[in-house]
Amino acid sequence: MYAKHRLVGGGGTVDRRLRERARPAATVATAAEEPQLVGAWHGAIEAPNQKIAIDLRVTGDEAHLAGQLDVRGQGLRDLPVAITRPAPGQVLLTMTLPGGQSVSFEGAWASPRLAGTYHQGGATSAFWLERGAAAVKPAEAAAGDGFREVPASFENGPVHLAGTLTLPDPAVSLPAVAVLVTGSGPQDRNEEIFGFKLFEELAHTLARAGIATLRYDDRGVGASTGDFFAATTWDFSTDAEAAIAFLRTRPEVDRARIGIIGHSEGGLVGPMVAARDPKVAFVVLLAGPGQSSDALLIAQTRLVAEREGKPQADIDREVAASRKVMALLKAGKDLSSMEAELGALCPEPCKARGEFIKRERWQSESPWFRFFATYDPAPTLAKVRCPVLALGGSLDVQVPSDLNLPLIKKALAQAHNPRVSIQEIAGMNHVLQAAKTGAVSEYAKLPKRLEPSVAPRIIGWVAALEPTP
Repeated sequence: MYAKHRLVGGGGTVDRRLRERARPAATVATAAEEPQLVGAWHGAIEAPNQKIAIDLRVTGDEAHLAGQLDVRGQGLRDLPVAITRPAPGQVLLTMTLPGGQSVSFEGAWASPRLAGTYHQGGATSAFWLERGAAAVKPAEAAAGDGFREVPASFENGPVHLAGTLTLPDPAVSLPAVAVLVTGSGPQDRNEEIFGFKLFEELAHTLARAGIATLRYDDRGVGASTGDFFAATTWDFSTDAEAAIAFLRTRPEVDRARIGIIGHSEGGLVGPMVAARDPKVAFVVLLAGPGQSSDALLIAQTRLVAEREGKPQADIDREVAASRKVMALLKAGKDLSSMEAELGALCPEPCKARGEFIKRERWQSESPWFRFFATYDPAPTLAKVRCPVLALGGSLDVQVPSDLNLPLIKKALAQAHNPRVSIQEIAGMNHVLQAAKTGAVSEYAKLPKRLEPSVAPRIIGWVAALEPTP
């Protein structure tokens, strides 16, 4: 629920109440131009300064269509898509991203393409689809400058996790290494957000300063196996433990200098692992939560909607629904009593109210969200005794720094942990960009780079740490 906004995909994800009124397709074809949809399609979302490849498979018959969408660049596969025809020649594709946000593709048929507008939150982009499966080129290895990268893989029970180990130039003397842990929603190893490869940039920058990193595809994403949608934050913490165990087998790694850098939900994972493993050398929290989940969700719901300029009545309705969802789940109940409230949140004009309610319930009653609904990070933080650096952005509307950083500090004080640094970065948003407003709809429009002081703050802090005995 406090995941990062991605054009397609989990992390992709932000507060699941953030939606925008759909726009009509640009053109209307005649009945004679009605496309036959069953079969394979390939195309792209043409976002600002980037092109995101998508593949669609449509099954069934023309009266009862079903679809599955792949986003190759983000390692996402088989996302379910609802398909309707609002008018002759028009096609509407609707889906719920793994993090719970509803998105839509509104297209019109103009042979040989289905083209139109992709809607996600406050952002819109052009998209197109053509018949047939796309030819996929093998990925090219990225060249490093002052570092080298090698493939890495390790196991967590039956789950195989694949990633990249980024190593500094051997001439650099600082031997620390960090496991990079992504936020909520299925994320690839680069934690790509609107074309911004957040973890790739962070890994390369840290390596140039002598800090090695291991980043990996979430379970069920990219080259990693497992069922992402059956997992909880606790399961992801065991994946991070497996990553640390792997690093301890590497001869080039100082076993006494292995830490965790977690972003957003990764800021829950890091303390979980450190509380269980006293040999973890340090934890860095990037936009990590200190609030209990119900308080965080309600604050996020209100702030995201306010920053997008929603009417106050809509904001109040969304907050009330969030409160009720959390109360029911914390009591161990289902959401069968909430159909009216969920239906009221359906984007207007609501084209598929029943499907919308079904998807909302599926997301909110998922194993991940049921765990989230009852989780308070404070007791775990109070057990963390390794050094901790917590960075938050003053413009973060998903994990507000003014609400979360003080609670992180308070919980760590209960652990009698003297090696804590809490820092708010002015003008930074949730996805660690220098921002203007912090609004989710702004993410795609900002330069695709880290806020300039993030990496230097981490580098200076890690460099000053004494090795763990």
